Amino acid sequence: MEIWSVVSSIVPSQARIYVNAEANPQGYYVSFDLTPDCGGATPCRVANLEARRGGDFYKDSTTQSPQLTNGVRGTYTNVRGSYYTALVQWKYQDVIYQAAVKHGRREDAIALANSAIQGGVRTKLTKASGEVYME
Repeated sequence: MEIWSVVSSIVPSQARIYVNAEANPQGYYVSFDLTPDCGGATPCRVANLEARRGGDFYKDSTTQSPQLTNGVRGTYTNVRGSYYTALVQWKYQDVIYQAAVKHGRREDAIALANSAIQGGVRTKLTKASGEVYME
């Protein structure tokens, strides 16, 4: 399933989805938002995909180890804070990737992660202002 299909399946049908993205040599952050000027802020963010070089997985007492697509092993955590967030993380070539769904179900976050894995490694992010490369 494509990323867009996964995101649109977890958003109310009447809602518009706005995509905001940032990238630098250490990684990227793509948020799927309910308002055009959200910029990934928690109150208006629906879901996000992120990649960052190095670091550790976020873990707490709810962390599990689901099997993801293509034989990838990941972690699932129900992150508690101002909002509950279903978070799936996996590592590939020293880059930690994550798929998060605010107020989401485990299945939603795993579907988003699997879609990203099936889409393959991203080495650049094309934006209106040009291209930003992950080295």
